[in-house]
Amino acid sequence: MARIVQTDDTFTIDAAPLCLAFRRVGERWVHDLELDGQTIARSVEFDPDRDDPDRPVSPAFQQLSGQELPDKTRALLVGQWGRHHGSAVFSVVHQGKGVMVEADLAVRSLSPLLSLASTYLVRMTSSDLIDAGPSGIIWNVVGASSGRLRFEPGNEPSRVGLAEAGRAATRVQVTVPISADAPHQRLIYRWRWNPDD
Repeated sequence: MARIVQTDDTFTIDAAPLCLAFRRVGERWVHDLELDGQTIARSVEFDPDRDDPDRPVSPAFQQLSGQELPDKTRALLVGQWGRHHGSAVFSVVHQGKGVMVEADLAVRSLSPLLSLASTYLVRMTSSDLIDAGPSGIIWNVVGASSGRLRFEPGNEPSRVGLAEAGRAATRVQVTVPISADAPHQRLIYRWRWNPDD
């Protein structure tokens, strides 16, 4: 069972060797995916000085609480950027010897939302890549907890994509087309880590 470790400025769901770690930066919560205490993926956050609020690279969250259930441990977040209000549930679940982190985001808007995405900087390169396509990206992880890391969309018609971000990192993003008639937009995606057999 994953456990919550919390201070005033940090909130971690520890599912060793994988952890989902949130930290407060200013008024917002940002998050990392850690393996054996090393950051392997970091959220790329919405910047009001740089980004269009109607096309966020990632939703912004200002409030966080935790919940431990018999089968999963969750971080519950709410936030606002521009005229958009978002909520998210990040669930951490052990699956056999592996760990899954699922993010379920919902956004209500008072003005047109032109895109909905969640973006990460992954501390791996194309040499670590096993496979990549709109239905998932898989890396080979070498180290104390060797295995496979997968980033995948969780709801139709969302997709994932990647781009190199320098010599030691890759930028990945999951997006979902906007439905103009829907009262809210929803985006689900997952990180899965499984050890080598």
